[in-house]
Amino acid sequence: MSITFRKVTEISTPLSISLGISGASGTGKTFSAFRVARGIAEGLTGDKGAPFAVVDTEAERALHYAEDFPEMLHFNMEAVEGGKAVGFPPDRWIEVIDAAEKAGVTAVVIDSFSHAWEGMGGVLDMHSLTLDKLTRGN
Repeated sequence: MSITFRKVTEISTPLSISLGISGASGTGKTFSAFRVARGIAEGLTGDKGAPFAVVDTEAERALHYAEDFPEMLHFNMEAVEGGKAVGFPPDRWIEVIDAAEKAGVTAVVIDSFSHAWEGMGGVLDMHSLTLDKLTRGN
C-alpha cells in the first residue's frame, strides 16, 4: 500500500456537506437545520434569501416555519402518492435529491431521513423481504 499526501491546492474536487442533527422531539432540530441550510445557500450563492429545499416526511410540519423561512422550497414526501403506497425506498430519495438539484438549490434539508431506514419500503423492510426470500428458499 502506498500512502500519498497531496497539497490541498492541488485538489479541485467539489465538496459537499452532510450534516445529521439528532435530539429529542421539540429540541429545535428542524429550525436549526433550516438556519444552517439558509447559511449554506446564502454563503454559496452570495444572495440573501437564496432558496433551499426541504424534503418533508413529517406530515408537512416543516410548513410551521414558512413565515420564518420564506425562501424554503417545500416537497411533501409521503408514503402514499395518488392512493398508491410508494414508501421510502432508496430510489425515491435519489429521485427527490436529483429534483432539488434540478431546481438549482445549493442546500437540501431532509426531515426526516429516518424514514429511509425504518419507514415503509425503507432499508429495514428491504432487508426483511430479502431475509424472507432466503429463508424460504425462493
